[in-house]
Amino acid sequence: MERLTVPDKKIDGGLRRAIIDVREVRKEAMTIYWELKKYKDTGLTPEQIMELKERDTAKKPVQTEDGMVCPICGSKAVPWSRFCDECGQRWWEEED
Repeated sequence: MERLTVPDKKIDGGLRRAIIDVREVRKEAMTIYWELKKYKDTGLTPEQIMELKERDTAKKPVQTEDGMVCPICGSKAVPWSRFCDECGQRWWEEED
């Protein structure tokens, strides 16, 4: 993540506070505000966001004696589907 603050500089006897451009701080604060607003408007918790992100990370179905199954929930994988019908896990797709 890009640093959002200006570091102080060490000088003999202490620190010299960084001089900041208030207009740039306001602009950055508004950018952060709008990003936070988009997140808050989803109504999801951080845990739910991480779960969705993990589910959207493609995983290869596992080969078993009964055929291919979902590596997350174990349900039978449908060959033409891109997602598990039970848990919504995205399948890893082989490149042609």
